[in-house]
Amino acid sequence: MADSYNHVCIVTFIIRFLRMTPVRMMRRRATGLTGGPASTSFKDRHPVRLWREFLAGLNAHRVIAERRKVSTMQKEAILEILSKTEIAQGLEQADLELVLAHSRMETVDKGAVVIAEGQLSEAAYIVLKGLLEVMLLKEDHPNRFTDIHLATLRQGDCFGEYALIDSDPTSASVIAAESSKLLKISRTSFKRIDAIHAKVAKTVYCNLLHILVRRLRKKDKELDLNLDLE
Repeated sequence: MADSYNHVCIVTFIIRFLRMTPVRMMRRRATGLTGGPASTSFKDRHPVRLWREFLAGLNAHRVIAERRKVSTMQKEAILEILSKTEIAQGLEQADLELVLAHSRMETVDKGAVVIAEGQLSEAAYIVLKGLLEVMLLKEDHPNRFTDIHLATLRQGDCFGEYALIDSDPTSASVIAAESSKLLKISRTSFKRIDAIHAKVAKTVYCNLLHILVRRLRKKDKELDLNLDLE
């Protein structure tokens, strides 16, 4: 359907392009038939500019379509990945579909900074495809002499989940190591889920609590190890 729509748009533009030849456009400007002042520069309606505007509009439609339209096959694959993530443990099929309905797919290019250290968090992300790196960049801290690699995120991994709890600044940057697809769950969307089905939100919060406790214990062990070495 998307290809058909693109073809119709292209054909429509070509027809418009052929009808509005430079000579005809200049005549219409000269006689004021275009509805604008006759003194307006011809370059404002130049075919090349129209073509660029058309391509920009077409690309915008593709982005919107990618975000809003999920085929049955994609939906099943996403639900399968979602069911295996830590924050979704204990959710039933209908619950997962509710979460998916209030989420958004995003594609990020290699090198894109999905989350920057110190920015206000607003969403949790689940990796559907690709590879991302969790980093402490030297440019983000004056006393940091080199970039520090904290973790590598793959399909099924979740990051930014603290955003579902509070809006404090993030503690690290997440950068795409390759072109990746993500499922984004904003804090606003999660509040809607809570209002619709409190049990789903409660289950997610419990999962987040388990994740936080495990991370806290890991940090305690690292601290004990450092003290022993000293």
